[in-house]
Amino acid sequence: MKKHFSLLVFSLLALSISLSSCKKSNDPDPSNDGGSATPKQQYEKKWVINNASANRIAASNDSTDIQSIELHQSTYIIILSNGTPITGSFTNTDDDQLNLNNYGTLVISELSANTFTFSVHLLNTDGSVDFSSTPAVSVTTTDREPNFYKTWKVTGHTSDLNAENSSWESIDEIRATFSEYGTYLVQTKYKAGQAPDSLKFYDGTYSYGINTWKWSDDSHQSLCYGPWDNTTNEVVCTDNNSLDIVFTNDEKTTMRWTQHLTVLDTTYTDTYNLELQ
Repeated sequence: MKKHFSLLVFSLLALSISLSSCKKSNDPDPSNDGGSATPKQQYEKKWVINNASANRIAASNDSTDIQSIELHQSTYIIILSNGTPITGSFTNTDDDQLNLNNYGTLVISELSANTFTFSVHLLNTDGSVDFSSTPAVSVTTTDREPNFYKTWKVTGHTSDLNAENSSWESIDEIRATFSEYGTYLVQTKYKAGQAPDSLKFYDGTYSYGINTWKWSDDSHQSLCYGPWDNTTNEVVCTDNNSLDIVFTNDEKTTMRWTQHLTVLDTTYTDTYNLELQ
């Protein structure tokens, strides 16, 4: 393996540059508070759809073949049954209505701690599609680190590996979201004209990678994530897919990741500095 590959390339970029096809997505806007008409503590969860494939608008349009929908701090993350992510910002426009930017309108029919039924009207389509769902299981049983379950922007990166000619040079911005329901969303923005030709889930500005994660220790100072090939949702912790997490200020608005990768019996270390978005 070439030594100039950084861990970021190995663990994050590989998911995008090795795959093809795309899905229209939208840049999440975490600064939008989404309004307060409907109790956020009820709908801001990950919901698993119970009747996905039966509810497509048309056989040629799989945008409503939803496997799950997660509403998280004014960002929605929809996963279709084929693994495609669709993400963007949302606003609470009425007591029972959410505007999912660049996707459509969600109208709440029933909402409780254990039930979420709703209809979706896609942009530029006629009619709506009904869904029923139940909440996913949280990966954590404590709120000791609530600031962690947000969106973070990478502000700096150092590596033991030789970064010359690395794919890191083509990147303008990376953001990562870890939700308390095990969702790991990576958004990569490339410099003008430097995006790889084959990107999965690319909207012309950002590429999107969806993964799963879990804490790997009881102290919540280390986590591990699943494979980027979308072959399984199972997370098996190894030295090469783990991140050590340290908050670097009292407000917990900046943090540092440390990742280790063993290549040909040599262990390399990458360090990432991040700030809360």
